[in-house]
Amino acid sequence: MDRRYRVTCMTTPRIDINIAKIAHNAKELKELY
Repeated sequence: MDRRYRVTCMTTPRIDINIAKIAHNAKELKELY
């Protein structure tokens, strides 16, 4: 899953990368709580 996340970041524009990072961080926060 991490590899796929990196590939999508490289293929998408910067704005989409920021959205993906926020979504990724949100998933980690959900796992913590």
